[in-house]
Amino acid sequence: MNRLASQMRAAWDRGDICLHPTDSIPGLSFNPASTKGYHHFLQIKKRATTKGFVTLASSWERAISFWQPLPPVWNAILESIWPAPLSVVWEAREGISDLLFPKGERHLCIRVPVLPEWMELFLEDLPHPFPSTSVNDTGNPPIVDWYDAETWLKQRSSAFFCPEIPKPKVSGTGPSTVIQPTGKGLHFNILRQGIFDTKNIKSLKL
Repeated sequence: MNRLASQMRAAWDRGDICLHPTDSIPGLSFNPASTKGYHHFLQIKKRATTKGFVTLASSWERAISFWQPLPPVWNAILESIWPAPLSVVWEAREGISDLLFPKGERHLCIRVPVLPEWMELFLEDLPHPFPSTSVNDTGNPPIVDWYDAETWLKQRSSAFFCPEIPKPKVSGTGPSTVIQPTGKGLHFNILRQGIFDTKNIKSLKL
Protein backbone atom coordinates (compact mmCIF):
# COMPACT_ATOMS: atom_id res chain seq x y z
CA MET A 1 0.00 0.00 0.00
CA ASN A 2 1.07 3.59 -0.60
CA ARG A 3 3.02 5.17 2.32
CA LEU A 4 0.42 7.83 3.09
CA ALA A 5 -2.42 5.34 2.80
CA SER A 6 -0.60 3.02 5.21
CA GLN A 7 -0.01 5.83 7.70
CA MET A 8 -3.64 6.89 7.55
CA ARG A 9 -4.78 3.29 8.04
CA ALA A 10 -2.54 2.89 11.11
CA ALA A 11 -4.01 6.07 12.64
CA TRP A 12 -7.53 4.92 11.75
CA ASP A 13 -6.95 1.55 13.42
CA ARG A 14 -5.63 3.30 16.57
CA GLY A 15 -8.85 5.32 16.81
CA ASP A 16 -7.11 8.65 16.14
CA ILE A 17 -8.95 11.65 14.71
CA CYS A 18 -7.86 12.03 11.07
CA LEU A 19 -7.51 15.21 9.02
CA HIS A 20 -7.91 14.42 5.34
CA PRO A 21 -8.18 16.13 1.96
CA THR A 22 -11.36 16.14 -0.10
CA ASP A 23 -12.19 17.63 -3.50
CA SER A 24 -13.44 20.75 -1.72
CA ILE A 25 -12.29 21.68 1.81
CA PRO A 26 -10.31 19.83 4.53
CA GLY A 27 -12.25 17.07 6.25
CA LEU A 28 -12.23 15.45 9.68
CA SER A 29 -12.90 11.79 10.37
CA PHE A 30 -12.77 8.93 12.89
CA ASN A 31 -12.98 5.14 12.81
CA PRO A 32 -16.66 4.19 13.31
CA ALA A 33 -15.53 0.87 14.79
CA SER A 34 -13.84 2.77 17.67
CA THR A 35 -16.20 3.96 20.40
CA LYS A 36 -13.31 5.84 22.01
CA GLY A 37 -12.49 7.59 18.74
CA TYR A 38 -16.15 8.44 18.19
CA HIS A 39 -16.58 10.11 21.58
CA HIS A 40 -13.27 11.92 21.17
CA PHE A 41 -14.52 13.21 17.82
CA LEU A 42 -17.80 14.42 19.32
CA GLN A 43 -15.90 16.19 22.09
CA ILE A 44 -13.54 18.17 19.88
CA LYS A 45 -16.28 19.02 17.33
CA LYS A 46 -18.86 19.85 20.03
CA ARG A 47 -21.23 17.74 17.99
CA ALA A 48 -24.54 16.19 19.09
CA THR A 49 -25.15 12.45 18.83
CA THR A 50 -28.44 13.15 17.04
CA LYS A 51 -26.67 13.99 13.77
CA GLY A 52 -25.69 11.40 11.19
CA PHE A 53 -22.67 11.60 8.89
CA VAL A 54 -21.92 12.05 5.24
CA THR A 55 -19.48 9.25 4.44
CA LEU A 56 -17.00 8.84 1.59
CA ALA A 57 -16.28 5.84 -0.61
CA SER A 58 -13.61 5.28 -3.25
CA SER A 59 -15.96 4.19 -6.05
CA TRP A 60 -19.62 3.62 -6.83
CA GLU A 61 -19.05 -0.15 -6.57
CA ARG A 62 -17.62 0.27 -3.06
CA ALA A 63 -20.42 2.67 -2.09
CA ILE A 64 -23.25 0.32 -3.04
CA SER A 65 -21.56 -2.52 -1.13
CA PHE A 66 -22.36 -0.61 2.09
CA TRP A 67 -26.09 -0.35 1.29
CA GLN A 68 -29.03 -2.66 1.02
CA PRO A 69 -29.72 -3.33 -2.70
CA LEU A 70 -30.61 -0.23 -4.68
CA PRO A 71 -33.21 -0.21 -7.45
CA PRO A 72 -31.19 -1.22 -10.58
CA VAL A 73 -31.75 2.15 -12.28
CA TRP A 74 -29.91 3.87 -9.43
CA ASN A 75 -26.89 1.63 -9.82
CA ALA A 76 -26.63 2.87 -13.41
CA ILE A 77 -27.20 6.50 -12.37
CA LEU A 78 -24.48 6.50 -9.74
CA GLU A 79 -22.04 4.72 -12.02
CA SER A 80 -22.59 7.51 -14.57
CA ILE A 81 -22.49 10.46 -12.17
CA TRP A 82 -19.87 9.67 -9.52
CA PRO A 83 -17.38 11.06 -8.66
CA ALA A 84 -19.36 14.25 -8.07
CA PRO A 85 -20.60 16.54 -5.26
CA LEU A 86 -23.71 14.39 -4.87
CA SER A 87 -24.42 12.53 -1.63
CA VAL A 88 -27.03 9.76 -1.62
CA VAL A 89 -29.00 8.35 1.32
CA TRP A 90 -30.15 4.73 1.33
CA GLU A 91 -30.67 1.96 3.87
CA ALA A 92 -27.40 0.53 5.21
CA ARG A 93 -26.60 -3.14 4.98
CA GLU A 94 -26.19 -5.23 8.12
CA GLY A 95 -22.87 -4.87 9.91
CA ILE A 96 -22.35 -1.14 9.32
CA SER A 97 -21.39 0.60 12.57
CA ASP A 98 -24.30 2.11 14.52
CA LEU A 99 -22.07 5.09 15.34
CA LEU A 100 -22.70 6.46 11.83
CA PHE A 101 -26.43 6.94 12.43
CA PRO A 102 -28.65 8.88 14.80
CA LYS A 103 -30.21 6.46 17.32
CA GLY A 104 -32.92 4.35 15.72
CA GLU A 105 -31.88 5.21 12.14
CA ARG A 106 -30.24 2.90 9.59
CA HIS A 107 -29.98 5.15 6.55
CA LEU A 108 -26.45 5.83 5.33
CA CYS A 109 -25.35 8.91 3.37
CA ILE A 110 -22.47 8.25 0.93
CA ARG A 111 -20.55 10.35 -1.58
CA VAL A 112 -17.82 9.41 -4.05
CA PRO A 113 -15.54 12.45 -4.45
CA VAL A 114 -12.52 13.15 -6.64
CA LEU A 115 -9.56 12.32 -4.38
CA PRO A 116 -5.77 11.92 -4.52
CA GLU A 117 -4.73 8.39 -5.47
CA TRP A 118 -3.41 7.60 -1.99
CA MET A 119 -6.77 8.50 -0.43
CA GLU A 120 -8.59 6.27 -2.91
CA LEU A 121 -6.26 3.40 -1.93
CA PHE A 122 -6.93 4.05 1.75
CA LEU A 123 -10.71 4.16 1.29
CA GLU A 124 -10.76 1.05 -0.89
CA ASP A 125 -9.35 -1.04 1.95
CA LEU A 126 -11.73 0.06 4.73
CA PRO A 127 -14.36 -2.28 6.22
CA HIS A 128 -16.67 0.68 6.96
CA PRO A 129 -17.73 3.84 5.14
CA PHE A 130 -15.47 6.81 5.95
CA PRO A 131 -17.31 9.53 7.95
CA SER A 132 -16.26 13.02 6.90
CA THR A 133 -17.22 16.41 8.32
CA SER A 134 -15.95 19.95 8.00
CA VAL A 135 -13.20 21.17 10.31
CA ASN A 136 -14.86 23.55 12.77
CA ASP A 137 -16.70 23.80 16.05
CA THR A 138 -20.26 22.76 15.21
CA GLY A 139 -22.26 25.82 14.21
CA ASN A 140 -19.24 27.82 13.06
CA PRO A 141 -18.12 28.30 9.43
CA PRO A 142 -15.91 25.50 8.05
CA ILE A 143 -12.17 26.02 7.81
CA VAL A 144 -11.08 26.06 4.17
CA ASP A 145 -7.29 26.36 4.54
CA TRP A 146 -5.36 23.12 5.13
CA TYR A 147 -2.81 24.63 7.55
CA ASP A 148 -5.52 26.45 9.50
CA ALA A 149 -7.36 23.14 9.80
CA GLU A 150 -4.22 21.43 11.08
CA THR A 151 -3.71 24.20 13.67
CA TRP A 152 -7.35 23.92 14.79
CA LEU A 153 -6.96 20.18 15.33
CA LYS A 154 -3.62 20.45 17.16
CA GLN A 155 -5.20 22.86 19.64
CA ARG A 156 -7.93 20.34 20.51
CA SER A 157 -6.37 16.89 20.40
CA SER A 158 -3.15 15.03 21.03
CA ALA A 159 -4.45 11.86 19.34
CA PHE A 160 -4.74 12.81 15.70
CA PHE A 161 -3.17 12.17 12.32
CA CYS A 162 -2.43 14.79 9.69
CA PRO A 163 -0.85 13.49 6.46
CA GLU A 164 2.27 15.26 5.27
CA ILE A 165 1.02 16.49 1.92
CA PRO A 166 1.34 19.66 -0.12
CA LYS A 167 -1.34 22.20 0.71
CA PRO A 168 -4.46 20.95 -1.12
CA LYS A 169 -6.14 23.32 -3.51
CA VAL A 170 -9.62 24.34 -2.39
CA SER A 171 -11.83 23.62 -5.38
CA GLY A 172 -15.30 23.42 -3.89
CA THR A 173 -17.72 26.32 -3.84
CA GLY A 174 -20.23 24.84 -1.43
CA PRO A 175 -21.60 21.63 0.10
CA SER A 176 -22.67 18.56 -1.81
CA THR A 177 -26.31 18.06 -2.74
CA VAL A 178 -27.95 15.32 -0.65
CA ILE A 179 -30.76 13.21 -2.10
CA GLN A 180 -32.71 10.11 -1.12
CA PRO A 181 -34.19 7.86 -3.83
CA THR A 182 -37.80 6.93 -3.16
CA GLY A 183 -37.49 3.49 -4.71
CA LYS A 184 -39.85 4.42 -7.56
CA GLY A 185 -37.99 4.89 -10.83
CA LEU A 186 -35.98 8.11 -11.00
CA HIS A 187 -37.91 9.80 -8.22
CA PHE A 188 -35.99 11.16 -5.24
CA ASN A 189 -36.27 13.66 -2.43
CA ILE A 190 -33.78 16.51 -2.09
CA LEU A 191 -32.61 16.62 1.53
CA ARG A 192 -30.06 19.39 0.96
CA GLN A 193 -29.63 21.52 -2.14
CA GLY A 194 -25.93 21.96 -2.71
CA ILE A 195 -23.72 22.65 -5.70
CA PHE A 196 -24.79 19.58 -7.70
CA ASP A 197 -27.70 20.32 -10.04
CA THR A 198 -30.18 17.45 -9.79
CA LYS A 199 -31.36 18.19 -13.33
CA ASN A 200 -28.23 16.26 -14.34
CA ILE A 201 -29.87 13.10 -12.99
CA LYS A 202 -33.10 13.44 -14.93
CA SER A 203 -31.19 14.26 -18.14
CA LEU A 204 -29.24 10.98 -18.14
CA LYS A 205 -29.87 8.61 -21.02
CA LEU A 206 -29.47 5.15 -19.50
